[in-house]
Amino acid sequence: MYGFVFGTPHGFCCSDADKDEEQFLESFYNRGEKGKTTYIHKRFDGKVFYTRTWKDGDGYNVASKIGRPGAFIGVSIEFQKEYYKDFKKIDKLLDEIYNNVVKAGLVSDNGKGGIQFKITKFTDHQDKINAAVGNAIKSAGLEKNDLVPFEFKKREGAFI
Repeated sequence: MYGFVFGTPHGFCCSDADKDEEQFLESFYNRGEKGKTTYIHKRFDGKVFYTRTWKDGDGYNVASKIGRPGAFIGVSIEFQKEYYKDFKKIDKLLDEIYNNVVKAGLVSDNGKGGIQFKITKFTDHQDKINAAVGNAIKSAGLEKNDLVPFEFKKREGAFI
């Protein structure tokens, strides 16, 4: 299991993701949902992402490092060929990463009812982010018996 923090502090960037994962996470920027939104994605490469984003709207206002409105921030947990069936624990974990990683040093209150990035790139703070995300995952109380393995089955040009 891996955790990521991503968003647009000064253009899109992501913590500790390979190019494929980064492109996937960047796709959340142009989605139309506003406010706090949670997603679950099962991809063809066997990765399952539980992702939460915060964008302008519905009481959430996010500004870039230079104060540009319309920025966004997200956190994501990735599993390999497994689902985690206790979504309440995943939900709590995503909030914990936001509160203990993002709010604890990557953003600050902008004085206008929203948040503003304090950093330009997540990669400049990679070690701190990785340690904090790792601690959040360890303390989340995720149980191995709540993991459900899956396999893709190919059927006439389609995956099911």
